[in-house]
Amino acid sequence: MRVTIAQINTTNGDYKGNVARILGAIEQAKRDAADLIVFPEVTIQGYTSLDWFLDPDVVRTALDPLSKIIEATEGLTAIVGTVRPSDQITGRKLFNSAAVIRNQRLLGFADKTLLPEYDVFDDPRYFEPARERRLFNLDDCKLGVAVCEDFWNDKTFWKQRLYAN
Repeated sequence: MRVTIAQINTTNGDYKGNVARILGAIEQAKRDAADLIVFPEVTIQGYTSLDWFLDPDVVRTALDPLSKIIEATEGLTAIVGTVRPSDQITGRKLFNSAAVIRNQRLLGFADKTLLPEYDVFDDPRYFEPARERRLFNLDDCKLGVAVCEDFWNDKTFWKQRLYAN
């Protein structure tokens, strides 16, 4: 599997500009014959958008930009950082998620489990933690997706996964 890591600079709240950068990176990954392209956490909206994530319009329109990205993924798998609305009546209104897209189809979302609340991070103010973990089937392999802190700070999570199924 040939993987491209897309390190792009996002602008908080600039959906149009951020999506244009995402689409440009996807086209470059295709030219490079990549099978998978991975984008940073909250690439579409910009991770440090802070209280902007509390705006009801942001919650309502959070996934609108995904349609253009999905359309661009013919022949490619993309993992794109985004926020997405929570369907819960109580709690936070958003999840911090990775959208998993394959060949113009949204396979689903991997939501962030560990929400840091130290230094400059205040994720629990804006986001609901993941309710479940899942694997994504890609032709000949299964793909597990974690978001940021979930990769490196949850020893229990990884120990459970090593011995599960």
